[in-house]
Order: sequence, then C-alpha cells, then structure tokens
Amino acid sequence: MQSNLAQGRPAPRVVIAGASGDAGKTTVALGLAMGLRRRGRRVQVFKKGPDFIDPAWLSLASGSVARNLDVRLCGEEAVRQVFSEHAPADGISIIEGNRGLFDGGDAKGTHSTASLARLLSAPVLLVLNATKVTRTLAAVVLGCRELERGTLLAGVVLNRVAGERHERVAREAIEGETGIRVVGVLGKAAGELIPNRHLGLLTPQEHRAAQGALEAVESVVSGGMDLDAVEAVAEGASLWRGEGGGKTGGGARRA
Repeated sequence: MQSNLAQGRPAPRVVIAGASGDAGKTTVALGLAMGLRRRGRRVQVFKKGPDFIDPAWLSLASGSVARNLDVRLCGEEAVRQVFSEHAPADGISIIEGNRGLFDGGDAKGTHSTASLARLLSAPVLLVLNATKVTRTLAAVVLGCRELERGTLLAGVVLNRVAGERHERVAREAIEGETGIRVVGVLGKAAGELIPNRHLGLLTPQEHRAAQGALEAVESVVSGGMDLDAVEAVAEGASLWRGEGGGKTGGGARRA
C-alpha cells in the first residue's frame, strides 16, 4: 500500500501571475484573500521571491503570515518544504508571482513565476493590463499558453477595463480564441487603490489607512471576480505529494 505522502493530500492552490509587472497581481491577490476569508475559507498566502512589501500586505489581508518562496536563493527542496508545511488541506493557498509570468534571471526564464507554478503543480490565473487593448489580449494569452505548455493557465483576469463594451470585446476575443475563461474584470480604479513608489507599494505601516485601503480592494475585486470560479480552479489542483513535481526550467513543454 502506498504511503499517504505518495498518495498525496488536498492542497487547493492558485498562482496569481501577470503578463507584465504592474499588471495588478497584488491587487488581485489581496482582494481574493479577503474575499475568500469573508466566505469563511481559510487562506494561506505566499509570495515569490525575497519581496517584503507585498507579503506585509498579504499577511494583513489573509490573517496569516505570508511565506516567501524563492527557488533562486533557497533551492527547490526548501521551497517545496515551506509550501508543504504551510499549505492547508482545508483552505486555499494563494501564491503571488512577480514580474511577468515567464520573466526570470535570463532569456530562458530561469526562476520565473511559471517555473514556480510548475514546481508546485499549481494552476495559474493570468492578470492582464487591458488599457487600450482588446483582441490583442487574446494573442497575449495564446502566447502564454503555448510558450511553456507545462504551465497550467487556468483563467484570465482583466484589469483596468474602461467599460462594458471594452469588457465584452476583450472577453469574447480571449475566450473565443483560447478557450480560457475570463474569471475577473476590474475597472481602471483597481490599479490605484494602494499607492506605489519606486520600491513598489507603500508598506502597510506607512499607509495612514491600510485597513480601509484593503477593504476598498476587497470591494473592487469581489465585485469583479467570479469567486466560485476561483475556488474551483484552486480546488482542481492536483493532490500535493510533497516531493518530485514538474520540470521547472525555462522552455518546459507538455508532451
């Protein structure tokens, strides 16, 4: 008989990635953490890389201590161990990426968000900045789906959408051309709810109304996201076995 470790255990999880930096990953991750908590779900948050500002906000939003996952500094075994120790079987793990989905330390995307998603066998929600673009977004999604096909692209979130027509055309193009569902649409204001500076977001300690800012983020994200669909994506992740995992290097492709 196989051991429980070999059989795996539930670990609902989802990676929040962007097609670029400043796409709105943190806004989406924060809003989802708060929205899912309000639904009574236990939420554990993780942040790719050595970042300290985003984890401070993620910790506040989730009510849990955010954990960093940094393969470059710590190695794959340590990252899998951290995830194994803290990813709940009875909740949802939200893993926020950094930069663009395939951006890493070199042209092959070494240590990218996509490689982390493959290491954790986690589905990805791709956040797109939709400013002044519609059908071209479908080409971006197609490229992200095909570049490293071992990466499971499970849904799209449109950010900075100008209005109903903008949403309709972009949604129809993406879903019609790629078959990947748009699970969230956020308006232009969603990208400005927490101030930025040269290091990234203002820290919660420096924000005069951090809790109020988070509540505003939750209102926008919960109002624009299909939380049922997000839960389904997370719960559809494969059982977590705590060792092994997918190929993580740049250029990984599904056979």
